[in-house]
Formats: sequence, C-alpha cells, structure tokens
Amino acid sequence: MKQAAKNTLSSLSGFPVHDAMKGLATGNRVGKPAEREQEVLTPQCIVDVCNKVWGQIALDPCWCEGSLTNPIHKFEFPAVDALTSSWVAYSYINCPYKDLKKWLAYGRTQPSEQIWLCPVRTHRTWWRQWRDNLDVYCELNPLKFVGYDCAFPAPLLLGYRGTSISEFMEAAQKLGSVYASSEYSKDRDRDVSWSSGRRTGY
Repeated sequence: MKQAAKNTLSSLSGFPVHDAMKGLATGNRVGKPAEREQEVLTPQCIVDVCNKVWGQIALDPCWCEGSLTNPIHKFEFPAVDALTSSWVAYSYINCPYKDLKKWLAYGRTQPSEQIWLCPVRTHRTWWRQWRDNLDVYCELNPLKFVGYDCAFPAPLLLGYRGTSISEFMEAAQKLGSVYASSEYSKDRDRDVSWSSGRRTGY
C-alpha cells in the first residue's frame, strides 16, 4: 500500500519521491537502519543568509564533505568532537539532530554570533528555553537539503545570537516568518507585529 501510494505520487508529480524522512533523527522503524543519516547538508539559501550577515562563516563545527558553507575554520564531522572543542564567533551550526539537546546546551557556553539551523521541538522545555534566549529567529518555510527532492518533513528554525539583528532579519525574511526579541522591537517602528512572551514578529 505504501509503495503504491509512493508510485502514484511519483507519477502525478513527474519526479521521483526521495525519502526525506531519513533526515529525521528521532525514533526508528522496522526495516530501517537503527540510526538515521546525520550528514544532511545545508542548502545554499541558508548559507546566503550567513554570508549576508557576516560576510563569511568563521567556523562550521560540524562540517561534512560536500558542504556549501565554505567556512574559514571547520571541525569535520564525525572525526572531530566539536562538543569538547572551543568555538569562535561567527559560527554556523547545522548539528546532528539526534544529539540536538547536547549541541544547544554546549553552544550556549561558546562565543556569541551564532546562526543555527535546527528542527523545532516546542514540546521540549530545553528547546523552548534555548529559543527564548535567541536574539532573533526565523520559522522557515519548507526547506530542501542538498541532494533531496522533497522538503524536510518537519518544521525547521533558523536562530541567531548576536548583534547584527537588523541584518539577519532582512536576510532571513524571504525564507519564512522572522521574530525578534521584544526588547529589540520596542526601539523599531514595525507595521506588522506578533508577540508571544518576549517575541515580536517582522
């Protein structure tokens, strides 16, 4: 039944249906590998945001062969353990989602000026605490990772910690809905605003 549905979808779309679900890091299914693929490469549109805000990414602490990030420095995943290494400012992080909690916690101990691409986990207290300490974030529209035919099948967030808030908001707004800290937005004239806790939309 599942294969028939997949074949039908392929015939309707005219394109093969790539199994984007294998990029998810949670759970397991019968007949699938015990651990899902963790080397999922960042698309160019996200790299473009980083470059518009910073000029160039200084560090990619989970860089993989084939990555488009082009950082000045890199820790190759999984050969280098970035969670025991020192980061620098202007780091871009698209970490293994199976260890998301560890990465987010470690990132808060490292220099500011960080941009994160990560899945939304609003049902987890630790994730909400991390999100609420960002200076600005973008709730992304459906996003295709490099080499995938279909968009990632779960919501994603692009989060920013740093001082170039206006630059990030301007660069990221075409990719989704952008929300800045209410403290920042109080000093700005916004025609459209949405607030929940300390967040105001842009």
